[in-house]
Amino acid sequence: MPTPEWQTAFPLSALDVGAAKLATIGGRKVAVFRTAPDALYAIDNACPHEGYPLIQGDRKDCTLTCIWHNFKFDLRSGACLKGDEDVRTYAVRVADGQVQIDATEPDLSAQIPRIFESLEAALLDARVGQACRDATRLLQAGLKPEAILAWVAAFDARYAEYGVTHALPVAVDAAVLARRLEGPEATYAIAQALELAAETNVRRPVRPVPAPEAPPSDPDAAFALLRQRVEDEDAEGAEALVRGAVAAGVPLEQVLGWTVRLCSDHFLDFGHALIYTAKSYTLMPMGGASYAEDLLGALVFRVVNGTREDLLPKWARWRKRFAALEPELPALHARQLAGGPPYWDRTATRRAILDGGPAEALDAVVARLQEGVPVVDLVGLLSACASARMLGFDPAIDADPGVQEGWLDVTHLLTFCNAVRRVAERVQHPEVLRLLFQAVRFVNHARPLDRAVGGGARSGVSGTPAELVAAIRAGDPERAEDLCVGLLRDETPGLRAALLDLPLQDLTTRPIVTAHVIKTTIAAFEEADELAGEPDAALPVRAVARWLASPVDQRFLRSRVHDAIGFVVEGRIPRTLT
Repeated sequence: MPTPEWQTAFPLSALDVGAAKLATIGGRKVAVFRTAPDALYAIDNACPHEGYPLIQGDRKDCTLTCIWHNFKFDLRSGACLKGDEDVRTYAVRVADGQVQIDATEPDLSAQIPRIFESLEAALLDARVGQACRDATRLLQAGLKPEAILAWVAAFDARYAEYGVTHALPVAVDAAVLARRLEGPEATYAIAQALELAAETNVRRPVRPVPAPEAPPSDPDAAFALLRQRVEDEDAEGAEALVRGAVAAGVPLEQVLGWTVRLCSDHFLDFGHALIYTAKSYTLMPMGGASYAEDLLGALVFRVVNGTREDLLPKWARWRKRFAALEPELPALHARQLAGGPPYWDRTATRRAILDGGPAEALDAVVARLQEGVPVVDLVGLLSACASARMLGFDPAIDADPGVQEGWLDVTHLLTFCNAVRRVAERVQHPEVLRLLFQAVRFVNHARPLDRAVGGGARSGVSGTPAELVAAIRAGDPERAEDLCVGLLRDETPGLRAALLDLPLQDLTTRPIVTAHVIKTTIAAFEEADELAGEPDAALPVRAVARWLASPVDQRFLRSRVHDAIGFVVEGRIPRTLT
């Protein structure tokens, strides 16, 4: 226990029974209440809700009510009786007729478990303000942003009904944003994950989970059993095996490799399952390893619950073509290990992916694999093609309530390709090629969303990152793209920082839209870095700049009403272009 630092506040005679008096202790305003001749209580004067002065509150016995929003506190303990957050109390005594208050600052590091309890309660009630204050306290207590964000991802894993959600990738990406912020300013980045986790899991109970089940000792047999349970949609059985593998000490990299291969079996949930898996590789070193059983269990639970979109009728021709390719995967994968050709036809392959039919696009990529072109190089080309799709997207589609697709859908082309890159660099297995072919189909099949395929030559204009931000805020996509091209051409410093700062400045309102802004912007810069030296290197960042400046439907309510009326009145199913 630290030695008390008693500071004299005022003479006891200056405070009548039943009254209150303000004192400044250790630079903070403290409200002192005298409820009886020998009963004194001292609390922080700022209401933890919004900071209004508690000394002006209404007191009945030891219950103090903040008159601004009716929050109620127990003066004896500081406990919040109505509202959300407790108020800080101070030890108080009388010595030689003087009221003295202990100014000793609490040891925040000793309070970390209690702060996390408060943070969890705040998220479950969607009290984002309280969650932000708790995150700031954790930073002040010495925790790194990565540790707090790993906890947020684990919170989501424990509560989300169908397994991990967007909160996982946003937690990972928020760590990237936080690295450029000093001290408590990192809360601006952490808050992006907090808000999404709160919105997703408000008032949810903890998701029931199965007991860990020890997998077979042979890794191949263990994975075969896991894959069969996933195919059988035995979500609890699959999660039990993953939890058992983690508990048994199976390397987390190996468990994630299993999940990558499970994602290759089907194109799941518009690519979400693979994106979450790819981000998990980064999450584990952030501190997620301490929550690995919950996180990886919830991840495979999500895989089982994901929509297997490749089983939809529109994938039938792709399935047939891919079935013929399946026996070739080991040979194509082995060809990767022999080293790539000194030259390959990027232009013709790009044209086939963007403008050709599904079979032409797939055959062009297979031909490149047969030549020995590395998977990561093909992913780079696919990322450029995905960026061209974003540049060519018709904003009228997003504004049409009668069409299912919109801006958020087209951003998934880029983030899925980025996820394929991430896992292809880590998992050396022929089945990873399936993910490459999924990406080919995904990008190729989005052609109906084009107003005109974008990504052509653009001279650009010189400017500053601040001018680009102004164009984005003004909703001027043409100028935003031209400025971005100029900034990239001139290698103007500050472009990356300016675009990464935008989601922290409330550019968008809905947490799910902000999540897409963050992950798409980070993916764009990662892909641009990988494409350095290639003709298409500027496309991903150009695409993001144009998208950020374009009108984006954030509420989605009009389209939902449109679909509801069509379904109830006419029995009409939603209209899709892809």
